[in-house]
Amino acid sequence: MSLVSGKTKLSLKMGIAFTVVLTICLTAMFIVIYQYDTNLRMNREKENIHNDAELILKSIVFSMDNGINDITDYLTDVKKLHKLKSTSLKPTNYNKLIEGKRKSLDTEENEVVSTLKSKFFPEKFKGTRVIRTIVPIIARKSCIDCHSSTKIGQPLATLSLRYSIESIYKTNAEQLKSSVFKGFLIILVILIFVMVLMKMLV
Repeated sequence: MSLVSGKTKLSLKMGIAFTVVLTICLTAMFIVIYQYDTNLRMNREKENIHNDAELILKSIVFSMDNGINDITDYLTDVKKLHKLKSTSLKPTNYNKLIEGKRKSLDTEENEVVSTLKSKFFPEKFKGTRVIRTIVPIIARKSCIDCHSSTKIGQPLATLSLRYSIESIYKTNAEQLKSSVFKGFLIILVILIFVMVLMKMLV
């Protein structure tokens, strides 16, 4: 009797140990897959945002090259783009009036003006997780006609765009919940199978 009891205890311990190891392995696998999927979605979104920013920048430069200095209507239409939370076009001349308001450059925009390199980073904007891209608008030969005090290669303005990335986190959270539930069912089924198998063996 004690021998049977000992075998039962042994099978129980082996079943529990197997389940613990399996749970750890599945958890690690889910974490890796979740991180990979999140990074994949984020990189795709970053590429889309970069392409949008480049297209908007080219449109602005093209308009200015053709003597259209008032692009207020265009910027208003741009703001209607899906996921775009804010659009800002600020001249490097701090005292210039844009839409009746004086706009100064923030720290990140000043950095872009100093380095003449675009900046691309995540941040919180009014409680929403966004990707912000800041692009310098640099004076070309065609710009000098209207901006006579500016030299070729100098920054004229910065274009700042903020895109919401909340949908990425929402989708990943839903997938994570689904994966955890499926993983729990898999572990439960395997545990039952192991326990039945152990009982059959003893």
